[in-house]
Amino acid sequence: MKRLQRWLARVFGVEREWAAWERRHEQRPPWLACYDCGLPYSDDGWCDCVVPHDVWARISPTGHEGGILCLHCMARRIVRHDVRDVPLMVTSGPFRHVAPHAPPG
Repeated sequence: MKRLQRWLARVFGVEREWAAWERRHEQRPPWLACYDCGLPYSDDGWCDCVVPHDVWARISPTGHEGGILCLHCMARRIVRHDVRDVPLMVTSGPFRHVAPHAPPG
């Protein structure tokens, strides 16, 4: 699984961010929560997601690239800031990676 996650980080161009995330998140601290809705980081439904640095800089809840957001609140902020076609890498949670299907035609 880690090999797939590192490959995805390379594909999305977020290798540096992924390496930093791995160092910080070996264990989920129970006191962290989504800045907007309060969903605890320790919740089983939490999905760690990585977006490009320039997108995070625009939607960061603290204004200085700090804080954490759940996937739902991250999407709300992306829409509010009128950002389009954001690549997203889900790195943990209740989902499994499925290879994208080729477009029809």
